[in-house]
Amino acid sequence: MMKSRKNFMNNVQLGKFAKHLVSKEFKIYGCRVSEYKSRLNDLTIKAGIDSYFDVQIRSIQLSKSKYPYIFFYKHHFYPRANLLAVIVILRYGIDPSLYLIPSTVWKSPNDVFLSKDYENKESNPWWGIQLIDNRMNRLDPFTFKLQVEKLFERTPL
Repeated sequence: MMKSRKNFMNNVQLGKFAKHLVSKEFKIYGCRVSEYKSRLNDLTIKAGIDSYFDVQIRSIQLSKSKYPYIFFYKHHFYPRANLLAVIVILRYGIDPSLYLIPSTVWKSPNDVFLSKDYENKESNPWWGIQLIDNRMNRLDPFTFKLQVEKLFERTPL
């Protein structure tokens, strides 16, 4: 991976960087990757013989975020077995951290994997992750490398 040198990417640059990085990482593991310009999915990957997964990517620069969290609007993100979330976290001067999270973890929300429903309010409901220091270690089981290897255990080549 390459170290994050830019600390001040705007949101468009950050999104493009993250999508390119995630696509490249899936290809390293032998996945076929299809890219989309859609609000619903950023990528579709084929892993194994006939297993397809939709992928939504979110990225954040921790040095720029006062309240670090990422979210997926519920009307675009329906937890299911073939939907994956990839979180790209950039910190100045170190390699980006990638997390591959099966969307089904949000079926049982907790203090890390959040579910926000705003009834009778203007905000749309969302699924999210709060990226505060004392909870970051709870994402360790979801590092990209560990999860992509589990993905291939379930879907042989």
